[in-house]
Amino acid sequence: MMKKENNLIILNMGIMLLLLLSLSSCGKSQGYSRALREGETIITSESEGGVRDNTPVVLTPSLEGDDILGNEKVSINISNASEGYIVVCYLGDSSMAKLQLTGNGQVTYTYDLLKDNYEVIPLTAGSGSYITTVYENIDSNQYATIFASDFETEITNTFGPFLYPNMYVNFNRDSEVVSVAEMLAKGSASDLEVVSRIYEYVISNISYDHEKAATVESGYIP
Repeated sequence: MMKKENNLIILNMGIMLLLLLSLSSCGKSQGYSRALREGETIITSESEGGVRDNTPVVLTPSLEGDDILGNEKVSINISNASEGYIVVCYLGDSSMAKLQLTGNGQVTYTYDLLKDNYEVIPLTAGSGSYITTVYENIDSNQYATIFASDFETEITNTFGPFLYPNMYVNFNRDSEVVSVAEMLAKGSASDLEVVSRIYEYVISNISYDHEKAATVESGYIP
């Protein structure tokens, strides 16, 4: 059981690294796709056929559960908060709405919400108390509060908030980035070797697009 959980953690750490950094990649590689096509730096190992099980494990967030906060304009499903995420759906009529989430009195994160879209939001502050506030656009750049509440959760897996796909880091079993992670892990004999391969791949093939970061508009989702 522990071995399977370690595989899940390592694989998804790799997915998160590759996906997060490749979304704004530039320079010589333009991300993982071009690296695969042009044969750029791919880390290999002498441990082909190693003892580690490198079968990809990709988690899927659930929309089920009846532990729901909200009103006629917003639904906040906290049924799976113990897994490290909540699911939010804006039901109002405004063209723009925002969710602000504060965990354990730390950083407040703001998420743009689209009507009738179910968005997976990670609980990156870990176990503890969270405050949710939802705002609806009423005019130009003015917003009005339509719902506010708080909840407590005990996250069962410290890595949980970082293992599930969410609105900013979205992937599934068929995503190309999962295939790249699987390729990098193939034949490795230990968790450390997988992490090392992913690290070397990222620093060798992916760079940050500073120009895009400086000019990106509010609400942009890669």
